[in-house]
Amino acid sequence: MTHNDQQVTTAEGKADAFNKYFASIFRPVSPSSPIVSPSLSSQNNLESITVSTEEVSYLLLNLLTDKATGPDGISARLLKECSNEIAPSLTALFNKSLSFGKVPQEWKEAN
Repeated sequence: MTHNDQQVTTAEGKADAFNKYFASIFRPVSPSSPIVSPSLSSQNNLESITVSTEEVSYLLLNLLTDKATGPDGISARLLKECSNEIAPSLTALFNKSLSFGKVPQEWKEAN
């Protein structure tokens, strides 16, 4: 990375260069400035999203099998080997969740 005609190679140097750049282009917000919230379009919702069986099957077939199981105890190897059988049911489950606009809390948690 080059900053001010100098080659920057360390992580600390790069972070410092980015910090100086962003500090130079942004101004602090004054306390009297109104906070503007972007309005959400009616098209920006979960109901407008659908997944296909082909997409789910593709993702299942490409799971990494050398990882530990999740909280459900189901291994990636099992999901991968049964992908053709379970992809239609998983697709229906995902699309139903999206159509209701609700995602189970467990799906939002990472391991």
